[in-house]
Amino acid sequence: MPGDLLVEHHNSLGASLKPLSRIRAGERIEATVTFAAVRRFAGHVRLLLESDDGETAHARVSASRFTAAEQSLGRQHTVGDQVLVRGYVEKEPALRPGARSVDVCSIRAAA
Repeated sequence: MPGDLLVEHHNSLGASLKPLSRIRAGERIEATVTFAAVRRFAGHVRLLLESDDGETAHARVSASRFTAAEQSLGRQHTVGDQVLVRGYVEKEPALRPGARSVDVCSIRAAA
């Protein structure tokens, strides 16, 4: 089920691993994930992020940030790319009640 992706949750006490669904909106997170889907439209890019253990989460990033990440990589991002994603948790009205998604701030190719 989308939203149970295990992420590194950052707060004033440090960082800890938690499922995305247990983190409040507005909290900062990061995760190393694979792009399971990439959809571009209307100035945004919608992503489906997937961990190695098969957990997923929805994410959104501005088209300009996504393009900047592609330029630093030297090619377009595609499904299957492994990346480090940093962003903030948000409640998305289009998802089921209680589901969380990620407002992505930065994307870097995973080493």
